[in-house]
Amino acid sequence: MFNAKKTLVLVLVGLLVLTLVSATSFAAWFNWGGSKDEVKLTVCMPSSSWGGSADPGLLEEVKKYMEEQNKVKIEMIAPPMNTYSDKINVLLASGDIPDVFRVTKAMVNIHTFTQRGYTAALDQYVKKNKAFNKIDPKYFNYMRVNGIIRGIPLALESEKFIWLRKDLADGYGVKLSNTPTTEEFYNEMKKVKDRIPLTYPKFLDNLPFFYHSFGVYDEFIKDSKGQYYDVFNTQGMRDCLTYLNKLYKEGILDKEFPTNDNTILRNNLISGKAVANIDYDNRYFYYVAEITRLDPNAKPNLQPIFMLKGPNGLGGTLNEACQDALAVSAKSKYPQKAVDLIAWAYYTLEGQKVMQVGLPGKHYVVENGVGKLTPQAEAGGQTLELTTLMKRHVPLEELKKSFGFKFPNEENLTAYYNLVKDVSKYTGRKEVISMGQSATYDRVGPGLVKKRQEIALKAIIGTVSIEDAFKEYEAYFKSINGDQIIKELNAKR
Repeated sequence: MFNAKKTLVLVLVGLLVLTLVSATSFAAWFNWGGSKDEVKLTVCMPSSSWGGSADPGLLEEVKKYMEEQNKVKIEMIAPPMNTYSDKINVLLASGDIPDVFRVTKAMVNIHTFTQRGYTAALDQYVKKNKAFNKIDPKYFNYMRVNGIIRGIPLALESEKFIWLRKDLADGYGVKLSNTPTTEEFYNEMKKVKDRIPLTYPKFLDNLPFFYHSFGVYDEFIKDSKGQYYDVFNTQGMRDCLTYLNKLYKEGILDKEFPTNDNTILRNNLISGKAVANIDYDNRYFYYVAEITRLDPNAKPNLQPIFMLKGPNGLGGTLNEACQDALAVSAKSKYPQKAVDLIAWAYYTLEGQKVMQVGLPGKHYVVENGVGKLTPQAEAGGQTLELTTLMKRHVPLEELKKSFGFKFPNEENLTAYYNLVKDVSKYTGRKEVISMGQSATYDRVGPGLVKKRQEIALKAIIGTVSIEDAFKEYEAYFKSINGDQIIKELNAKR
């Protein structure tokens, strides 16, 4: 009797174990409750990058859609844009590196993050994804560190030039072409009275727009023989800063530019307080909309000035190249999946529709053929603008057509194209010294960049003479062993 009971218990236990094993196997087979093969990616981007609205519910909807389309599970980190840099820097420094993370000021930071061991080498993964096949190789070259791709650009090159409100300038008799000389610009803008002729931002990395006109730059560049030299400490730079000082002293260059942020810069042009400013090429739609919103009777007429021709016929736009990129963690277990997610989000039609404008019925609806944001999306800070689709790796016309509705101010698209169709002819140079090219530069580079900007500002506003400004620069250059930087850069050739 005892043996029979014992046998029965063993049989029941065996059946229970078999049932549990079978259930587990089925769950794994059908991916119920997750499995060991489930791909999980942590993705860190600003809240506005997930469909355009920072509304928590809509952020979650976009995340779910990304998961469905890419067969992955996503842990979303979405801080506001104004705190993003602090957030990602804390994560990186702590070693808790997201699988995918956005890199702002990518032309500089991709090198810094790579040097610190945060980024994965991406060449083999980029090569395996067909979405990248039609992309101009220069975009990946921007993201190379020591020849290896370390980031994936989010958009096409960003360019800035001078936007002139011709509707205001005409009242002063100002006549300028799209490529006037530096002297023509000076002589014509002198005619402007009771307004700021040229408003400018405090961000001194905008000064190369003028540097291009004099064949100089605020970085080491190569001469005609391929040798690096310090072009900042040349007669060309002295001539450029002398010219800018003249613009400043005579009130052509905004007296408040050392404190102007971008909001002030843009409001000055919109309100008519200024006749011209410097801004991105695709800001045209924003200015037309805001000027007419402020004054419904206004007829804004914006003219691009792509470059100022210097004494030797040189000049160019302010080329910011790739400002934003996505990097993959050097610690990621799924680098190919991470790259494929980036490719879908930023290099495919479906991905760009969702990332830039959101989901139909949730972020926007169509009324009488016109797109309109939902109250939820609008409350999350989203705006429906054609500019969000511009300068992307998916062509604008293709993106615009895919929505099946009209965007606000879309009627201005032809006028915009006609204005900027030649901008690529005048693209200015972009120079970056990569980390690893010079050990000395790696150590003192940030301080050198800051000193060059400080010297330029002093010379422009006239707190010191041009001569004294460069005496200070030369002393600083010597103190950081600048000649050694040049030797090291040329040794890497």
